[in-house]
Amino acid sequence: MECHRTSLNSSDRSRILQELRKLVSDNNSDKLPTSGEFFYYFGLATVNSSMHHQKPDWKGYGQKGNEFCKKMYTLAHDFDNIITILHKIYFLTFQWQNNLLTEEHWRAYVKTDIQSFHTELRSVCDSIAKALQTSATKSGQVISSFEDLKTFCTKHREKANIQIGNQLVELIVDTDWFAESRHFRDNIIHKERDLEVAYEQDGDLVGILFRTVFSNTPDNIYNGPKEFDIGNAGWLRLEPYAGYYVGRLWHFLNEMCRLTGERLELKKSGFSWVNPRLPRTLEFISQAIESLEQGGATHMNNGSQ
Repeated sequence: MECHRTSLNSSDRSRILQELRKLVSDNNSDKLPTSGEFFYYFGLATVNSSMHHQKPDWKGYGQKGNEFCKKMYTLAHDFDNIITILHKIYFLTFQWQNNLLTEEHWRAYVKTDIQSFHTELRSVCDSIAKALQTSATKSGQVISSFEDLKTFCTKHREKANIQIGNQLVELIVDTDWFAESRHFRDNIIHKERDLEVAYEQDGDLVGILFRTVFSNTPDNIYNGPKEFDIGNAGWLRLEPYAGYYVGRLWHFLNEMCRLTGERLELKKSGFSWVNPRLPRTLEFISQAIESLEQGGATHMNNGSQ
């Protein structure tokens, strides 16, 4: 089976590049975010949980606000898992390049991490749906599965607008990246596809490649943008690919938190949590930006190994 992918159109490319550039540029010298609604509202969750210990008369942010703050912990942990997986892939590659890990072990470990990356992307999206339940006009209105929620928002837009507001509905409907990553994950988990890992090498630099196989035969099931192809046999460049999907998820989280916070009339706080492994993900996002800017035409010189 061969998926015929196309490049992003110029309008989508421009919009997505703007989103990703903001994530990369909005950081201090230690590559930690200086703003971003997701981190602000996770900070708010920490404040909300600790204030009742400091002030016995603290009433929190009301029932819906308190529920949203609790959901932020789950979201943060899911996001933390994704960031840690990408940092681990970098760490394993460093170990292999410095002869502290055999190539066989490197391939096996990275393969399972790529599978975990896609599983965690699906998991964090369902956590998003549960967090959005707290902002509905009535309890229990919002579906707890992100896939079902997106379908509902697409097919029943007027009802969804009443439940969570038109801006959140528009944000959810626009998540093409979710359908792409879900399709990839579902084929691996449910349809017996496997992953194969390889690499490109240019001097001392190694770029990680991966593709899907069925019974050891290449079977390309990825249906997202082709900017991450290297041009042959279904191989995808992992670093820009992963940076693209994490970047789009991160942008979504920022916008979701901003809109939900406004809807619940919550005040933002300062940071209380930023994953120390986040800088490596920012490098992956930078590679995604480069691939999108150059239309996916560039790749290392020596091909897959």
